[in-house]
Amino acid sequence: MSDSQVEKVPRTNSNDFNPIWADERVWFLSDRNGPVTLFSYDPKTKKVAQAIPNTGLDFKSASAGPGGIVYEQFGSLNLFDIKSGKTKPVPIAVTGDFPKCASVSSRQDSG
Repeated sequence: MSDSQVEKVPRTNSNDFNPIWADERVWFLSDRNGPVTLFSYDPKTKKVAQAIPNTGLDFKSASAGPGGIVYEQFGSLNLFDIKSGKTKPVPIAVTGDFPKCASVSSRQDSG
């Protein structure tokens, strides 16, 4: 960052998107091995590595937080732990906050 140098992530015939800087690496989504999945690029070693195997549907988005990357795949959220390299589902519970429906009566005046 100090010299504003640009470094390109090595790629051949792939779609790379959604870059994230975490744990001194650039994490990104790519279709370079088939379905879109999570990859990392280490600027020190100049190596790209697939972080999560994916034989299913494409990953659609990813976002980093402390120690992990949350990604979305076919409507489910999953958390990739950067240190362990393991993934676990993110449980989501949705509860309604709806008032009970009161019976409504309608009256027509005839006149």
